[in-house]
Amino acid sequence: MTYPVQDEKEAVHRVEQALAQYGPFVSLAEAARQTGVHLATLADAVRHQRIPALRVQKQRWLVRISAVQAYLSQDNLDSSLALANRLKANGLLDEAQTHTPRVFAKVQPVNYAGDRTLSEWITEERR
Repeated sequence: MTYPVQDEKEAVHRVEQALAQYGPFVSLAEAARQTGVHLATLADAVRHQRIPALRVQKQRWLVRISAVQAYLSQDNLDSSLALANRLKANGLLDEAQTHTPRVFAKVQPVNYAGDRTLSEWITEERR
């Protein structure tokens, strides 16, 4: 396959062919959520071709969960989850925990209508 795909219909056709041949794919973000592996770890593994992936756009990749799980079960994996699983298997840990992403509260913007610049107002508010 050549990239980038210029024709959207051709891209959709290629994705459909891959789905029919290899099974369901998910985005890297969804694979990170389902497996507990940090997104940057998965992206690095895809970039270095340690996890097979389907490139659907310039910066968008799809992977199979089974491929990610197979990668996690490898002995030569550098991720902290794999290390924790090996320590658990050797009786050195009670349980291997996955990374829990932080969820931040939504921030409401502050309406400002004053005679000073916004940066001056923020600076004074912080004092």
